[in-house]
Amino acid sequence: MKSTMRILAVVLAASVCCWLPVGAHAAVDPDLFTYDNSIVIDLTAPDGAAFEPADFPGADGAQALIAQKLPAGEKYNYRVILTLQHEGDKAVEAAVQAALLREDVTAAGRNVFAEGYAARASYLKLNQTELTLTVGRSAELTIEELRLVPNNQVPAGVDVTIDPTVIPAEAVPAYMAACGAVEYYPVGDGEYVQVVAKRALDGRLNNVRNTVSPNGHYLVLMGDGMERPPVCVSVVDQMAGRPGLVSAQLYKESLLSGAIPQEWWTVDGEGVVSLTLTGGEEGTVFSLTPLGQTATVTALRPGKAVIRVERMDSNATATVTCPVTVVEDTSDPDPALAAGDVNGDAAVDARDALLALQAAVEKTTLTDRQIAAADLDANGLVNAVDALIILQRAVASPASPTA
Repeated sequence: MKSTMRILAVVLAASVCCWLPVGAHAAVDPDLFTYDNSIVIDLTAPDGAAFEPADFPGADGAQALIAQKLPAGEKYNYRVILTLQHEGDKAVEAAVQAALLREDVTAAGRNVFAEGYAARASYLKLNQTELTLTVGRSAELTIEELRLVPNNQVPAGVDVTIDPTVIPAEAVPAYMAACGAVEYYPVGDGEYVQVVAKRALDGRLNNVRNTVSPNGHYLVLMGDGMERPPVCVSVVDQMAGRPGLVSAQLYKESLLSGAIPQEWWTVDGEGVVSLTLTGGEEGTVFSLTPLGQTATVTALRPGKAVIRVERMDSNATATVTCPVTVVEDTSDPDPALAAGDVNGDAAVDARDALLALQAAVEKTTLTDRQIAAADLDANGLVNAVDALIILQRAVASPASPTA
């Protein structure tokens, strides 16, 4: 009797893979699945829910794929990736707003699981795009705009749990194959999926590849050269429409490099400029450096240099460079004043005459530049005659302001 029941269970489970309508789409066109023409929608719905573009009126959808199914009480939390018929920021924003009109939608936004997402989203801008300094001069650089987005969003596989009582061991290979899962590894009780993934990618789990997990927990990985985001989502979408699925979600590679908040300023161009960092906030207790520092760039000698700024946080990295050109200071530090312009305000008026007269009676002391501008009779002295000549010029000049 037991053997008969077991055979029946195998037959039924195998038939699940053969005839059940997968919620589901037979294939995913990678060209439809991009950052510029797809959105992610989170919503709560009963088990067995399927979604079509028409379920999101006004979103201009072309294809709806289930990318996550997690139990939530008597219902499930679904994540749907909706590809659009048009692309671009306006199309994406309009689709997001349309999706949010559904009462069961809890969140909607840009498709962070598409290839190229992180590279386009992380952004760093300084208050200066380039610097030109004379020797001895300084300028300050600060981070003006910063947007860091984790670069571990692109899925590398699927974290899935199936019910062994519905899909027994003998039916697992057929179930996985029918869902497009060509490479899968068992995840034991208490094991971290990230650890299993690392060991599998290192080749240390080849002996258990495509073997049965007693608890029904598996990590599905995608092979090299495959369009990973579309394939990963397709696997979840296929599984979501079949009996026996407990949960399925995209597995994202965790990149440890850059996970600790840090901000690095470096100079390429030794001896051309010096770099001094001040200020900034300490951030969290895990920060390696202060964040939001001010860099003072001082020109040392003629030449070219490049200031490089790299900001890292939570698996996100943004980098920017600022070229610096240093030239010799060829300007006259003490240019001569125009004749009669004793106070150096670029105008000859009664105030200049008064200043010359005060110098003549020793009520004030003029600099060499001022003396040269005030000595209009060219006798080497500043006297009342010079003051009179300046006043005459001020009165004769229609552009001269009155005192």
